[in-house]
Amino acid sequence: MRFSIRNRLFGIALATLAIVSVCALSPMAVAQDAPESDAVQAADSVFDAAHVFRNLPVNVLELLPSGVRSDMLDYYTEADSLVQLPNAMGGLSQLKTVTPDYLKVQITPVSTLQIKLLEGKKGRKVIMTIYTVGDSVPSSDSDIRFFSEDFRELQRDKFIKMPRLEDFFSIPKGSETTMKEIRGMMPFYTVKADAAPGADNLVMQLTPGEYVSVDDLHILELFLKPRLTYIWKGNKFKLEK
Repeated sequence: MRFSIRNRLFGIALATLAIVSVCALSPMAVAQDAPESDAVQAADSVFDAAHVFRNLPVNVLELLPSGVRSDMLDYYTEADSLVQLPNAMGGLSQLKTVTPDYLKVQITPVSTLQIKLLEGKKGRKVIMTIYTVGDSVPSSDSDIRFFSEDFRELQRDKFIKMPRLEDFFSIPKGSETTMKEIRGMMPFYTVKADAAPGADNLVMQLTPGEYVSVDDLHILELFLKPRLTYIWKGNKFKLEK
């Protein structure tokens, strides 16, 4: 590192005060970052999950200015530490997992971003991001996006067909409960998605949230699949049957 970590953290704290007044969140919209230093550009010579985290221009990362992201990665690579650092709202953010093809960062106590690199056509990488609000399954809601190597957002429908409510349930023939009744029990629902390092599978769980009564939830649990697994086929995800 060009400066000591202590001096850099002091600089981050000063920059944070200036950013708070202008920082506004709009989930996953394109944003503009400050120019990178020569040191950052050198560190980004390898295209991996850390490179994407350092440079991805989306508003959910506006809470983490480029200097904070760089310090997080420096602590990890030089001190093997997943340190908590101040974000632009005065809270603390922390890297949770860092591998060449996967990175997860806790942005706030109730929000995370996962970055997953997928092998695309002709050796090109496809960047998948999973922004999740809510850190517990009953209330979690995930937004999945895809980007090219140059950070252009790609059409999600080309890479995955999002699950329908009925995909999460297995109702035996002859059952008194029908899918129509289940839809009536769940006028609203959300889905939590998770990727993982070293594997290209995507796992989704239904999160009924606060919209289902306790009695209805007991009925739903009789037919609810614990998770759905999607397999990456090189150009899109396919739901595993």
